[in-house]
Amino acid sequence: MSLLDKWRVEQLDEMSVAGTRWTAVHDFVITTRNGTAHDRNNLRRSLARRCEGLGLDSYLPYELRHTAITFQLDHHAEICEVADWAGTSERMIEQIYRHRTSQVSRLAPLPLDATGRVPTKGPK
Repeated sequence: MSLLDKWRVEQLDEMSVAGTRWTAVHDFVITTRNGTAHDRNNLRRSLARRCEGLGLDSYLPYELRHTAITFQLDHHAEICEVADWAGTSERMIEQIYRHRTSQVSRLAPLPLDATGRVPTKGPK
């Protein structure tokens, strides 16, 4: 079963729980708990709940977008391709993001523990 098939099963469960509150008209893949499209406010709330449920710090969608663009540039994606993907101009990528890749690439990646988190140093 593909990930999308699994997600569809979860979404059908959400639809069942929502009952008459489910107002989906467009059959979106990613929806709110009521079947509607995400807007920037409910996307932030939903992301904050997911992060909290996973024991992570809360992130804003913009921070994730910025990270994704930086990672793509750091892995030598063409600026024009990244700009198309992000829905912005090459000039914006050059001005806002490109300068960060040289700083980020000098940093060693942080090791993750078995839970996928950066280990914290305990008291010595």
